[in-house]
Amino acid sequence: MRIRSKSYTASMRPVSGTIGAYAWEVWSSDTMPGSRFVKIRDFVEEQASKHPEHPAVANMLSSEPHGFLSLIDSRSRWTTDSGEITIVLHDGAVVGVSCVEHSQIHPRLAIGGIRAWLDDKHRAEQLMGKCLLEANLQWSSMQEKWAMMLTFNDYNKWIYDGVARIHRGKAVGIGGVWSDWWKDCIPIKNQLTVRYTQQWCVIKPIWSIGSGMIIKALNRE
Repeated sequence: MRIRSKSYTASMRPVSGTIGAYAWEVWSSDTMPGSRFVKIRDFVEEQASKHPEHPAVANMLSSEPHGFLSLIDSRSRWTTDSGEITIVLHDGAVVGVSCVEHSQIHPRLAIGGIRAWLDDKHRAEQLMGKCLLEANLQWSSMQEKWAMMLTFNDYNKWIYDGVARIHRGKAVGIGGVWSDWWKDCIPIKNQLTVRYTQQWCVIKPIWSIGSGMIIKALNRE
């Protein structure tokens, strides 16, 4: 089972559910209860201890002003009006996170997969696409966006390269990690500046005509 992508309104969209042995929930930083923040903090700190040299760790910890935990605690991003945080739980513990928010690039574009992290042991379940990013996409649809963008740095450009190969009809050769969710994603040819950083970007369409207009504009930049 996967969360299905469609047009959502705030009154009809689910805010929690299950996929097999996993539970998922969506929160805003200004409505998240302390108990959930503690679970997210425990997850982030565990991942940081397991992967201390990973380039993305600094973007997750509360020791950095721009860190994931700091931004939730200060309620400075992903508030009710600006975005959303999706978490995946297994046996009551958080095993994955991903955020989505309005884009500053285009009013009909959202950016998903922000601070996305999934525990190594659960990646073969394809939860990143089927659950975390799909929930981000649902929020984007609810906000009447035409598309959702995912951004990648040089250290995880292999994901962008994989999407580009899928887009060209070629196998990515990474086994079951890649779900069908990625099949209609479209790579932007050139790097874009997103929050003052050069990023490799792909577009997940919501409305094909509108997303095509956005892609055409971004490929000219």
